[in-house]
Amino acid sequence: MDFLNYLVKRGIIDEATSEKISTTVKKSGKDISEVLLEEGIDRESIFSLKADYLQIPARSVNPKEVPPEALKHIPKESAERYGFIPIGLSDGVLDVGMVDPDNLEARDALQFIATKFGKPFKIFLITREDFDALIENYRSLMGEVHQALTELGEESIDIVRRGEPMEEAGATPQEETKFSQDEAALFSRASSTQSEPAL
Repeated sequence: MDFLNYLVKRGIIDEATSEKISTTVKKSGKDISEVLLEEGIDRESIFSLKADYLQIPARSVNPKEVPPEALKHIPKESAERYGFIPIGLSDGVLDVGMVDPDNLEARDALQFIATKFGKPFKIFLITREDFDALIENYRSLMGEVHQALTELGEESIDIVRRGEPMEEAGATPQEETKFSQDEAALFSRASSTQSEPAL
């Protein structure tokens, strides 16, 4: 039974409306939730009904409450392509928000990524609006990494401009090595969100 049949069974829409929505979705390529909105069903009801139909918990997410640590487990490119995104970490389990948990291709991709990172996960239904807002978390994280790299670069340039050897500038060879390692670590963090191959 698909979602429209479920809505008919629940008495939310009738058979004629179901057929009309199905035809509109096929012709326009619109998301079924968008067409249901056009039919006068409010967004909150659609969200709740879809969660009941899929038997998956629904969650509204504040992007500011998602820990940056969670983002490294799913590359940004995969998140945008498949419509799933980290929304939290709890007791070693990655909470993942999905716009369309009924999408088998997306579920397979998520399973592949979770296996790759060795991280168990739990799926939650989220709205498209929340997903779009959450994607901005990747950009914010990249901005922080870029700023840190810039500050490291400016520090090196300042030392060179003064014409001082690293040791005389207060950095021992060991500290210089650590400096390079820190920069590499920051670059690695950036690469984990930008350069990870999309599935």
